[in-house]
Amino acid sequence: MPCRRLLPFLIVILSFSILSCGGPEERKMKFYNKGKALYEKGDYVKARLEFKNALQIDPKFAKAYYMLGMNELKEKNWRQAFGYLNKAVKLEPGLYDAQVALGNLFAAAGQTEQAREKAEQVLSKHPDNEGALMLKANCLIAEGKTQEAETILTSLIKKDPKNFRPYIGLAKSRLTQKDTQGAIKALRDLLKQDEKNKVARLMLAEILERDHNLSGAEEQYQTLIRQNPGNEDFKLLLAMYDTRNGQAGSAEKILTDLTTAHPEEEKYRTA
Repeated sequence: MPCRRLLPFLIVILSFSILSCGGPEERKMKFYNKGKALYEKGDYVKARLEFKNALQIDPKFAKAYYMLGMNELKEKNWRQAFGYLNKAVKLEPGLYDAQVALGNLFAAAGQTEQAREKAEQVLSKHPDNEGALMLKANCLIAEGKTQEAETILTSLIKKDPKNFRPYIGLAKSRLTQKDTQGAIKALRDLLKQDEKNKVARLMLAEILERDHNLSGAEEQYQTLIRQNPGNEDFKLLLAMYDTRNGQAGSAEKILTDLTTAHPEEEKYRTA
């Protein structure tokens, strides 16, 4: 009789034990998915641990190597990122996002031929892959084949006018041709689609400053400050801009205000 009364409790305990353990595949994916969630939140330190936990269970888990590579890219650990991405594509050549990410690292290192190979490898299977097309366009710009590159970039813009990358690529292409106004137009076209795009606005500010349009450049920094009230770094950039352009008084006031508001931040005292 006592055994019968204990039986339901034993079943519950046994069921819980089975569910909590799971098989290797289930545990691997649990670590991997947790790592991806942490990666999306920007918690790269914890994400790295979860991906490594997944790899302890399955050392040939290519997607975990890929995510480790992307994680290291976010942390600007270029060598580690390259190693993980390279491992991912060796294990699974059809991991096209990893191939493109690896190609972008080759391109950043000036190894255009290897980068182009990665782009073509992906495009041979997926001709419309946006990342591979952007990589190919950037390689063409580096090779001086700007017309061919711009054909790709304009087609990407037509396909998705809100995708900022082709506009940035187009601006870079125009700059290599010393077409400053063409670069400015590309960036302004992007800002019409996405007025809060920080990359475009910063790039536009730099180009306008080099083109001696100081009021236009300052306007971009002021807009960045207004659009990002919680990010004091844009005020620091404005102070640096003022210093470069003979407005020491304005720069000093900005830095004094920043130091007063954030006495713990050394970068404002040493700027």
